[in-house]
Amino acid sequence: MDPADRDLESLLTLARKHLDAGEHRDALALLDQARERDPRHAETLLLQASCLLALDQPERALPKVDIAARFVTGPGQLGRVDEARSACLAGIAGRRVEEARGCLRAGDAAGARQVLRRYEGMARGDEFYAAVLAYATPGAALATAPLERVLRWLTREELAAAADALRGQRYDEALDACRRAHRLDRRGALAALRFAQAIAGAVHARPPDPRTLRSYLSDARRWLDLAAADPDLRLEREPLATELDAALRRVDEQLEGRRAASRQLARVQADDEDLRRERQLAEEIDKLYDRYDDVAGKYFRRPLSPYEIDNMHSALASIGTDLRHLRHQYPADSPAGRDLAHLARAIDSVRTVPI
Repeated sequence: MDPADRDLESLLTLARKHLDAGEHRDALALLDQARERDPRHAETLLLQASCLLALDQPERALPKVDIAARFVTGPGQLGRVDEARSACLAGIAGRRVEEARGCLRAGDAAGARQVLRRYEGMARGDEFYAAVLAYATPGAALATAPLERVLRWLTREELAAAADALRGQRYDEALDACRRAHRLDRRGALAALRFAQAIAGAVHARPPDPRTLRSYLSDARRWLDLAAADPDLRLEREPLATELDAALRRVDEQLEGRRAASRQLARVQADDEDLRRERQLAEEIDKLYDRYDDVAGKYFRRPLSPYEIDNMHSALASIGTDLRHLRHQYPADSPAGRDLAHLARAIDSVRTVPI
């Protein structure tokens, strides 16, 4: 063998050892020396591309592969060229997807589309790349499974924070993380499940009064309905749905018992003028509760459009106006005063629990 060839092979052998050991920069230094000896040596170029890919530099690796393709000496090297080129293109496309993610999180869908379309040819056949591009494109439809995959990728920091907070029973932190995820996109099934789990955990840790509890439980149940879009979440979702449904039944029975007892007392004392007045006011309170229950039944168990949200808040504002008028007629520590305070907190909770 020619001494120059032996010297080149010695450099390549040593470079391969560094490459196998993960010492990519040391390998590159040796390969640069090898290229000085033979700029057209395909094996040297392919090894350089391997090092650059390992260092997450696919843009620098691709030209090495393209040059190597001009000097391959057999089908084996040709196959390695094709494999290396695919790895370079995938790496470049992956970088562009992450760049597009930054645009999407900032609300710049147009910027995301610009980035993705510039490299669309490199990512041809990449289903996730195509899904992200479709997500960023107005009017493009995505099936449930690819949409959920994109949303989990888009909100991965928030989902990780929510899961960590739930494990540590830090429910306020979990709720905050879920709110951040839903500010990016409200359609995420996993985020909806985490929302329901956080609400259920919060009310279990700090049980509120029955009417406020019912509002919280209803909201958690509504988030679970959104989570049903992803069948892969069934094993987590169904036990919680059963638990929430049972809790809602218990609260409804408790509230109905209280209202029935209050009405019976008003009927027994109706002969006394003062008590008749109390009965009249109690009925007005019941009407307020009935109006609140009507709003809850109409809006709390399903996702709402912006128009429905406005209607719901208008209805609750009307109830709140009448409630404030009645509260002036009762001492705060009276049974009726406490009932009215409970209803006021239930109305306020609609603003504090995400709708």
